[in-house]
Amino acid sequence: MKTRPHNHAFTLIELLTVIAIIGILAAIIIPTVGKVREKAHQARCASNLRQLFTALALFAGENKDKTPKGLENNIEWVLQLRRYLLTKDSQTVPNDARPPGVLACPSSKNLTENGSHTDYALNGKVGGQPLSTMPNASQVFFSADAKKSPDGTTAKCLREFSPDRTDPGLPWGIDARHAGRANFVYMDGHVKAHLLEPWIITKSQKDKLPWNPYE
Repeated sequence: MKTRPHNHAFTLIELLTVIAIIGILAAIIIPTVGKVREKAHQARCASNLRQLFTALALFAGENKDKTPKGLENNIEWVLQLRRYLLTKDSQTVPNDARPPGVLACPSSKNLTENGSHTDYALNGKVGGQPLSTMPNASQVFFSADAKKSPDGTTAKCLREFSPDRTDPGLPWGIDARHAGRANFVYMDGHVKAHLLEPWIITKSQKDKLPWNPYE
């Protein structure tokens, strides 16, 4: 007696079921992958800031314990540190390019319009101050994630922070680009991510911690 061959073809219902399962799995996996990628970017950014602090310490060791000013002899602070960094950065970084090496945050889309050499900015209150005797070092930040104007005209503002530049409505200042948080490196070398809201201050508060070590 002959037996009928088995039909191994998918029915329409089975095919739709498989497609639905794939869609559900994709909806679960894709956001998770995105979060993992952003966590990796945030960790790399934190490593960049630690290396910037190490460069700061080396700079201070060769400059009578002083930290770099935001601008010294027309050279911005990060370029004063470049000899201590593992990067080929120079003062000729082309416009419309990403900052080089540890000067680039992987979560930033900033370009180098108007000569901006980094995705990070200096706390203007600590520039030019002695490093080893700085008070409140664990509470005062050295550098943090920074943003600039979309048209590039305020790129030089990335050279340093002023305390009243934290309003999220302004085109420059702190950039909370890591899932609503910004990375900060403090004057004792530790790095921490903060929500932006607590950092919004008024001009009357600009001489307070965590901006001014001598508050």
